[in-house]
Parts: sequence; C-alpha cells; structure tokens
Amino acid sequence: MIFYQSSKEHSHKVGMLQVKLAESKKSSIALKGDRKPSNTTRSSSYKNSSKQIDIQSFDEILAITDTYAWIEPKVTMEKLCKETLKHGLIPPVVPEFKNITAGGAVMGSGLESSSYRYGQFCDQCFEYEVLLGDGTQLTLSAAENSDLFYGLSGSYGSLAIIVALKIRLMPAKQAVTLTCHHFKSIPDGLEKIESLRYEHNSDFIEGIAYNPSHCVIIEGRYSDDKPNYKMSTVSSKWFYQTADESTTIIMPTFDYIFRYDLGAFWMGAYLNNLSTIRALLTKKKDPKVLAQIDKPTYPSWSFRLQFNRLLSCANLYKALHMVSEKTLANLFVIQDFYIPADKAFNFILPIMDIGQIWPLWLCPIKKTNKPKFLSPNFSSDHNFINVGVYGKPQKSIGSLALTKLLEHNCDLVGGRKMLYGQTYIPEEEFWKIYDKNQYEELRKKYHAETFIPLNKKIITK
Repeated sequence: MIFYQSSKEHSHKVGMLQVKLAESKKSSIALKGDRKPSNTTRSSSYKNSSKQIDIQSFDEILAITDTYAWIEPKVTMEKLCKETLKHGLIPPVVPEFKNITAGGAVMGSGLESSSYRYGQFCDQCFEYEVLLGDGTQLTLSAAENSDLFYGLSGSYGSLAIIVALKIRLMPAKQAVTLTCHHFKSIPDGLEKIESLRYEHNSDFIEGIAYNPSHCVIIEGRYSDDKPNYKMSTVSSKWFYQTADESTTIIMPTFDYIFRYDLGAFWMGAYLNNLSTIRALLTKKKDPKVLAQIDKPTYPSWSFRLQFNRLLSCANLYKALHMVSEKTLANLFVIQDFYIPADKAFNFILPIMDIGQIWPLWLCPIKKTNKPKFLSPNFSSDHNFINVGVYGKPQKSIGSLALTKLLEHNCDLVGGRKMLYGQTYIPEEEFWKIYDKNQYEELRKKYHAETFIPLNKKIITK
C-alpha cells in the first residue's frame, strides 16, 4: 500500500467538519461552491439562503493499493488517473473531464465508454466514509448502512457528505487501440453497439452520430501499441474530428480517458469564429456574444494552434457560467439521457427532425438492479444508451422547448436523465420517476433534513 496523506491529517479535517455541522444542525446546509468551475449548467442560487460548508481541502489521495484507491471527494479525475497510471492501474470507469471530482462523479452519476461493462463510476465504489447532517460519521458499504450506500448515487449531496471513498482499480496498459466503424445510418450504428455489447470483448464502446447518415461506432482495447495520435500537442485535432476521419487510432491511455476534455466534446467548436472568442474574453457577461454562435465546424489548424490551450473543459464551463442560467438555457441544450437500448432511435428521431443538433454522443451503459433508486441506470429490465445532446438547435425550435420535449419523451420510453443540467420536470412528475417515500425515509433516518432536498436543487422554476 502506498500512502499519500496520513490518516491523522484526514481525521483532523473530518473532525473540523463535524464541528461545523454540529454548529449548523438547525440551519439549512449547502456545500460551498467549488473554486474551480462546476460541471453543472444549473445556477447555484438555491444555496444563497443556506449556511455553506467548505470541503475544498478534501482533495487528497489517501492511499493506493493493487486493488483500490482510497481518496477524498475533491480529488479530480486527472489527479487520480495520473497517480494510478504510474502503477499500471486505473479505475474501471473514469468520467471524461479532467476536473470532475470523485465525490461529484458519485453524487452526479458519472459514466464513460467503459460503462457498458462496468456501469457508472459509483458502481465501482465499494465503501464511503460520510458525515450526516448532525455531524455523525458513518461507514457505508453493501453490508453496512446499505440503504444509504446505494441511495447516494444521484442524490447530489442531499443525503450526506462524502469525506472519503474507496474505488476499485484494475490493470491498465499504456495505450488504447481504437477501431472506428463507419455507418450510413444511426440505426445501423446502434445495432453495432448492441452487437459489441453482447460480444463483451471490448474495454470501451461508444458512438458519435455526426448526422442522420453518418454514425461512427468506436471500440477500444488496452494495448502495448505505439500511439499514432496524442491530445497533448499544442495543435492536436479534437477527438471527434479524428474519429470521423479514421479507421484505427492508437492513443496513450491518459489521452484517451480525457479525449473530450479539449473542447468539451465539441461545444468549444461553437466558438470557432475568432471574433466571437475575442468578444467572449473581453465582454464576459454580455449574452449577445453567445447569441452570435451559429453551429460547430471542425476547428482549423490555425484555430487549434491559437486556442487549444484555452478551450479545456474547465475554461469552457467557466465561460458558460458567465451568463445567466436563463440565457444559457435559451442558447444550448446540454443534457444526457439514459434511454432503454431498444428505444434509443425513437428517442433520437425528434432531435433529427426538429432539433438538428449534431453530433450526438451514444454511450452504452450497464443497468444496475441494486437499490440505487435515484441513479439514472437503475433498472431491472434493460440496459441503456446514454444519448448526449450538446449543442444549439439548427431549426426553429428553441433550446428550452427542445429540452422540455426530450425530458417528456425520455419519461415516455422509460428512461431517466442525468440531473446536472436544467430540469423542467414538474415536481409531481419528478416524484413519479423517483421514489419519494424512500427518499424521505432516508433523509429522516440519516438526519439529512438540514441538507437542501434534491428537488429544490435540480428543478428549474
């Protein structure tokens, strides 16, 4: 076992936090906003009337063994993977943005292209150390306080505060070899995903639908091959462009894991007009700047050379948070929907017909029949395709109207959405999707009434 921070230092931080919680037990409590930009597109104004607790110092790796990492919740995916890869190890599921934190990936239900086999990030976590609203410290696992252990996924900090977690590690090679299968229709691409899912031979499976007649399905395997494409060079092509133009890609494992961090998938390509970039940097809070944005096109070499260093996911989210939630909601759809695999194309049809947002991310994910009743992959019946819809509609329907339509259609086909973005589901309908009685019982049992409830956090009025 390799220790990075002493358990004594960690215990001291936990003790200080317990004191703050005990002092606040009759107040409404919220976690203080991150110093780094949040990966949610929702406003944090709901916290304004609550006492805010700061856990930013909980950002250390505590230990790494051959089979697991013991880490604090503010450890980023970048920091975690840099350390584990030094030892030839990696978590089975690593969300794709470098600045996503371990606690955020649990509370927000993070997934990735290995999720067809391993489920969500939280599905590979086997123990949590948490503090309750009254400061009580508990250990959670499948055998100990299991109802709260499973309930944390998708709870967005409304049930407990994670102060440490243990996540499984597995061997990883230094490269990933990708095979890009090109199809002339989305249904053919979706059929390939299911075929690969059934074969269960790939380490990674995902798809990118560039338009109704062009879909690329990407399967990846760990390898010892020499990379032919790196994301770390100054003028690197963005991954979605490279996948469109390639049949085989070999990437360093670290670059592959965070292949979408440059450009935040393709959202940064909406800024490929240099005058828009300059205006955004100088008129930070002017919504008219973002209104100039039309549609994404592949960033040119000169654009990448000038702006790749600026267009990380963290910087792009920082730019998004410079405008109001309302303005953002009327400009872009930034949503992920977990759709039963056999209903995925029916769900995509209105995006094709009336939305015209391209590309779409298609990521298969394994269901969980564990009692993770707030999690988007909770199902006893079917596996899912996560349909990532990131962009600006190119037809007459507005972003807000399309988001509401997709929420409605998601519910109709028995899917669930990730709740990091704006959510317009009426509260009565929301509690038909998620078990309100079970949720309220957990809040009462584990002294969570002082935390802001889930519906108050995520439903946009």
